Amino acid sequence: MLKIDNIVEQGKYFRLAGPVFLFIMAFSGVFARGIVNIAAALLIIWAIILYYFRSFFHANRIPPLPRGLFYGFAIYFAILILTSLLGENIPRSLMYVGVTFYVLLVFPATCLAISQMPESSVRILPYCYGAGILVASFITFQEAHFTLSCTRAPAHMGIIPLSVVLSQLSPMMVAALAVFGRDNKKSAIFFLLVLLGAYVALRNNCTRMALLVVPVLGIMMFFAFRKYFGKVLTLIFVLVLLICSVTILMDKKIIDRFKPMFDTSGTVASNEVRYTRWKNGIEVWKENPVFGVGPISILNVPCMKIAVEERDCENQPEYYHSHQLFITILAESGVLGLIGFLLLHIVPLWYLWPGLKMDDALVRFWCWCSLAVFLQLFLNGLTDYVFSTKAVLYIYWTTTATAFCVLTRKNKELLAKPIPLKPRNFA
Repeated sequence: MLKIDNIVEQGKYFRLAGPVFLFIMAFSGVFARGIVNIAAALLIIWAIILYYFRSFFHANRIPPLPRGLFYGFAIYFAILILTSLLGENIPRSLMYVGVTFYVLLVFPATCLAISQMPESSVRILPYCYGAGILVASFITFQEAHFTLSCTRAPAHMGIIPLSVVLSQLSPMMVAALAVFGRDNKKSAIFFLLVLLGAYVALRNNCTRMALLVVPVLGIMMFFAFRKYFGKVLTLIFVLVLLICSVTILMDKKIIDRFKPMFDTSGTVASNEVRYTRWKNGIEVWKENPVFGVGPISILNVPCMKIAVEERDCENQPEYYHSHQLFITILAESGVLGLIGFLLLHIVPLWYLWPGLKMDDALVRFWCWCSLAVFLQLFLNGLTDYVFSTKAVLYIYWTTTATAFCVLTRKNKELLAKPIPLKPRNFA
């Protein structure tokens, strides 16, 4: 009997390992690539073991997810495999398919982790993300020699990956301030500090698209949760937003970063890089409009065509993306690949759409966060190829999976409630 009790107790600890890996991912995904990759791998391995031995560990089942969701995933991967087999570099393309599938496993692994913990534990995730932002802001502040200056600080993530992660999480923190801070002063102070930390990191990172996307999505989240803010929080939020906006507009280095966006001469180095790669990607797509050349099979544009500082062309990668999400997808997988890609992202959003209008604060929070990371991916994709960055996709699929889990739980609760019957008047 004692032995059985020990097994049950150990099974309980093993079940809780998944949520711990999930929280580590959320915390480290803002500033530590190595740690978040290890945590993601452990989460996926844990999920596979728990799923196949769930009766032994007395594990809870994954909440039932819509079949259409899996059909969307299946169609995307079928198209990706087809375009890989018809492409110009089959081994490289199939390796990319494997990595993409591996990252997507974070979605069911997150669902399984959430199903092992009480609903209230889902509230911990935004705090983990917020703590990660504070660490990242300190690192960028240190990299900028403890100043608020446009130094393109990477915070151990890389310039573009950090900017994309901040673009994903900063709007989420606006919603968290409203939902978790309205009745809890400590939470309100925490998320206000996180937003100030995000401001520091964004200023020191100084990526143009992030500085454009974050205010737009942040204001969207403010209006989505305006009834949760209250007068005091609204006033504080508006004042902080105005101060941050004014100080950014007064920074000459940041203004200089935006000036090349309005240059049409084609002589600015940063513009020339993108123009050259966009043209190259479009030309590649025109030659292979339906199936493309295969994932990760676009030949790198010769260095001599790019008017940037001197560089050693021999050290440049043989293959490269087109510096734009949609052009890259069209060039690599054609129109068929673009359809599959849109299905992969629009189908989950279709199912989550009703949650955007729900009165339940937690469901509403995660569904709006899922919409925010969706919009961020597509907006950032206009100037960069962000779909290959694991840290970005971890946040994307974790947020989407959490939204599905809380929405499914809520729908299950609503279905379980008895419908009050009004007495009929037979008179």
